[in-house]
Amino acid sequence: MSFRAMAYAARVVVPKHRKEIKGLPLAVYYALCDTANDRTLVAFPSVFRIAEQCDCSPQKVSSATKHLESMGLIHIKHNKGKNNDYKINVP
Repeated sequence: MSFRAMAYAARVVVPKHRKEIKGLPLAVYYALCDTANDRTLVAFPSVFRIAEQCDCSPQKVSSATKHLESMGLIHIKHNKGKNNDYKINVP
């Protein structure tokens, strides 16, 4: 768990982006923050694991991560045949 990413999410991201990030994208963002490495802020859970944590389909997770990336909150590195790497963008 990345305390740094979780603290940033709670103190900065949620208040600043309250209208743009709610519901499933917010749950996915917290799931990524929860699994991120505290030093590198990179998480690499499977889409299926995130879907299970957020009680939704893998397709909805993919849509939510694309939304988070379009907002600049995460960067997705697609790894062919492996789990994606999700970098939490914290200044």
